[in-house]
Amino acid sequence: MIVSMANGFIPQTIVPPRAPLRNFAFFAAAARNVLEVLDKGIFETRLRVVDFAGRRSVAVMDPALIEQVLLDDASLYKRGNVQQRIFEPVFPKGLLTTEGEVWKRQRRAAAPSFRTTALEGLVPVMSRAGVDAGRALAQLTASETTDILPHMTRATFDVIRQTLLGGDHSAASQAELFVAIEEFITYGARLDPVLILGLPRWLPRPGKRRAERAGQAMRAFAKAGLDVRRAQPQPDSQDLLQALLDARDPQTGLGLDEDELVDNILTFIAAGHETTALALTWSLYLLAGVPDIQEAVAAEVSATCGTASVTHGNLPDLQLTERVIKEAMRLYPPAPFIQRTPNTTLTLDGYTIPPGSNVTCMIYVTQRSPLYWDRPAEFDPDRFLPERSQGRHRFAWMPFGGGPHTCIGMRFAMMEAVTILAEIVRRVRVGLVPGHQVIPIQRVTLRPQGGMPLLIKAR
Repeated sequence: MIVSMANGFIPQTIVPPRAPLRNFAFFAAAARNVLEVLDKGIFETRLRVVDFAGRRSVAVMDPALIEQVLLDDASLYKRGNVQQRIFEPVFPKGLLTTEGEVWKRQRRAAAPSFRTTALEGLVPVMSRAGVDAGRALAQLTASETTDILPHMTRATFDVIRQTLLGGDHSAASQAELFVAIEEFITYGARLDPVLILGLPRWLPRPGKRRAERAGQAMRAFAKAGLDVRRAQPQPDSQDLLQALLDARDPQTGLGLDEDELVDNILTFIAAGHETTALALTWSLYLLAGVPDIQEAVAAEVSATCGTASVTHGNLPDLQLTERVIKEAMRLYPPAPFIQRTPNTTLTLDGYTIPPGSNVTCMIYVTQRSPLYWDRPAEFDPDRFLPERSQGRHRFAWMPFGGGPHTCIGMRFAMMEAVTILAEIVRRVRVGLVPGHQVIPIQRVTLRPQGGMPLLIKAR
């Protein structure tokens, strides 16, 4: 379905400062919200190099240069220091933190579990989560204001619970895990000078102990899920937990050991459900701003599915719904920045990049830059129509990363987001709350500060 997208709706975000921030102002802003340090000029710049405290920092905005970093020269870089310092204490042996041959072996082993054909059987779980979320919202008082972020988080958590954790857990233990995930993201992923400057880990940080306790609770839950499945095998199960238990590297025949299983379960829990919940939250905010597009999505779902639940066979026909998700992830990419550190001296756009430099691919900036997008601040799902995508550099839109480390769960996330959004929009209408200021804030993922209150009305 194609609708007129000349809607003029410019969703809210951080207003960039006119000039780059320096010294204390930079670190103070970064501690509050990294988006606050992105000045107006960086959105019209291909690359920026800054030398500070004996270290070179490189901000990369140009898609071709990002491709060079993440794809062409991928083997010459390691993951960025900030990402490692956030995630290594909690899941040091997972795909998000390992490097080299260990990472390659795990990736080869796990990749078949995330192919489209392997995921088809999980769509009913995704659909039920969307139905439950839509019904819960529809039961609210007419035109009631509610924060939809917790609803989206619980919907995607329910999918993860049933597909990755076996589904058999008490309500109390589920609630504990849900709180632990939220606390780890809120406190463990908060950027501050200790993280940014690579200071010793033992230095005090706000919320450090809460993040550590949350990480321990998450590990205990994942380990318990593995123990239950091993005690009660389900060889015919189509869920991701069984797929990971059965996974073997086609080159070595090796599977994932105990620590690798636990760490990758935690990786998929923390990264998977959080990022999809945010994509859904931002999508509903954008649809609330343009009722005509919202109604077009509802009409598409009705025409495609009738009154039945969304199935895997319906997904190719939910094209507008998918474009809304893609546009939401362009404007509000769940992972706004990707860091890399070169292992050797490299050259990037004529600049020398010594080993140990901070090289940051500025996904949020690239996806909002007028150098690569027409009317970049405006919500326009039809920019992802095939005829309008021709000639666009493939690294101009990369909410799932790029190169060898592209998110392994990309297909899972898109299938889940489209399915759940379709089930919700067919049940409720959402509207903007007058006077509410929407502020995206960086906490590893890009979240709406204070949640996302919207007006809800059952259809």
